[in-house]
Amino acid sequence: MTKSRLTVFLGWCSVLNIGLLCLSAVFLIVLGDLVRPLHSFLLSMPESDLSVLYANWIAGFKVLVIVFNVVPYLALKLTKET
Repeated sequence: MTKSRLTVFLGWCSVLNIGLLCLSAVFLIVLGDLVRPLHSFLLSMPESDLSVLYANWIAGFKVLVIVFNVVPYLALKLTKET
């Protein structure tokens, strides 16, 4: 795989993952009251604890996207073509 193909691949991975991250955050904000009872039942935990769980999940996903998609993409874009 050439450097240019890898750069394009990582760029699209970044776009898709950031889109999924934003969509997940919006869904949790907009539909949070609808899914909290279901998640509370499935995870056997009180609804009051779910906000922390949601925030941790979004934060963890954001870190993974940045570390494994955005940083390698930027590193490839900033290096000179040889």
